[in-house]
Amino acid sequence: MTCSAPAGLDPSFIAISELGTLLAERRVSPTELCRSLLRRCERVEPRLNAFISLPADRIMADALAAERNWPTDETAGHCTASPSR
Repeated sequence: MTCSAPAGLDPSFIAISELGTLLAERRVSPTELCRSLLRRCERVEPRLNAFISLPADRIMADALAAERNWPTDETAGHCTASPSR
């Protein structure tokens, strides 16, 4: 799936309150969002030391699964396509 964050914004810097709408409108894909968040985590982790583990493979697999199951129904929840665990 090809999506692009508005005006080339990095999805990891978009407010969570806006991401649900962007996902629902398919302006940001689950894989694009997760890839961006993982890059951001990798950049800041050396300073924060906040993660015990960051299973990128599993996160991306969940994002791909969410995209495959992305609802076409307009009534689906905004975050239905966002991977979470």
